Amino acid sequence: MKRVLTIQDISGIGKCSLTEALPIISAAGIECAVLPTTVLSTHTAFEGFTFHDLTDDMPGIADHWAALGMEFSSIYTGYLGSIRQVELVEKTIDRFRKEDTLVVVDPAMADNGKLYAGFAPEFVGAMKGLCAKADVVVPNITEAAFLGSSENSPTLGPAMRSSPASPSRMTNWAAPRTTRRPAPISPTSPTRNRSPSTAPATCSPRPSSARSKTGSPSRTASASPPNTPSRRCRRP
Repeated sequence: MKRVLTIQDISGIGKCSLTEALPIISAAGIECAVLPTTVLSTHTAFEGFTFHDLTDDMPGIADHWAALGMEFSSIYTGYLGSIRQVELVEKTIDRFRKEDTLVVVDPAMADNGKLYAGFAPEFVGAMKGLCAKADVVVPNITEAAFLGSSENSPTLGPAMRSSPASPSRMTNWAAPRTTRRPAPISPTSPTRNRSPSTAPATCSPRPSSARSKTGSPSRTASASPPNTPSRRCRRP
């Protein structure tokens, strides 16, 4: 059986993070190992949330797994509460990554044009370093703009809000681990003439309005309870 390690927080309320990732990955028939980073009463879109930091526990958990010889088919990271946690996650990836290990990074740090509560602008730089280790990066549109920007600000400037992040602006932080590339599509390629039902799926940063911080498949704000603030959706 494949085993996925997911590293992110536990939010007691908010339909996000490990409370979503664990059951979904397990339902897919994949063993889900969890490395919790923090325990929050709710996710950070709520006012007055509590925050219990598990940073000091993370190295010991990883040490135990290494002693047991644990291996992971994939490592999937989500919300990390501090720059130190980002550094620990980078070390964890280096420690457990094999040649065929898929590393997926959800740079869960911002939405609606600004960083989440508790994050300073310096956190963006740390997250760029983590993204550089990934095979797959899944930002929302705000996070893609931050990752592609050289500005040092907790909010996006007008220029970045109107033009979030082109691929050319993001090459510095999202350098691929391999030189393999999909074959380019020419103007006469049959792919361009396929009907919607047969065209291959593509991925791009999602608009902030369509995501909320979680490990679940995408959902819109209308799917949340009336009094639940929306927060971006993190896919396992």
